[in-house]
Amino acid sequence: MSELELDPEGCLLLPSDLRTRLGWRPGERLRATVEGGRLVVARAAAPGGDDTLATLRERARQLAEQMRQLPAAQKLQEIVSGLRAAPPRGEPVGTPFGGARPSVPASCYLHPSAVLIGDVTLGEDCSVWAGAVLRGDVNAAHQHPGGRGPPRRPGRGA
Repeated sequence: MSELELDPEGCLLLPSDLRTRLGWRPGERLRATVEGGRLVVARAAAPGGDDTLATLRERARQLAEQMRQLPAAQKLQEIVSGLRAAPPRGEPVGTPFGGARPSVPASCYLHPSAVLIGDVTLGEDCSVWAGAVLRGDVNAAHQHPGGRGPPRRPGRGA
């Protein structure tokens, strides 16, 4: 950590070792903000308004820090952590559509974020992983026993 001192005109001089580690050169344009009582200095946007990757990363870090400080952030964390991972066995799984409801044997693994809609039939010992959407709204979608992930043809049935 380096200690810095403001000169009589209010200028802050950065030692050359800090500038070198940051990749900053004399005359380079910088942007300074105050966040949570801290001074944050980063490269300014490139000419023409195009942000450099470093500037975008810095802005993302700033936004994340601001979001963590929001009063609702803790409440949201409590709500999300209280969500149940998957419906208990015995409860219907998936969303009915057109009079058909997904059929999921007890031996299947169904990730909590997977979505099954309509005429979807899963075989024994198969698994459906995070973010998968199996739709049986136009055609039936069948996963063979021991199958992994979505059917070979994504979209409206397999």
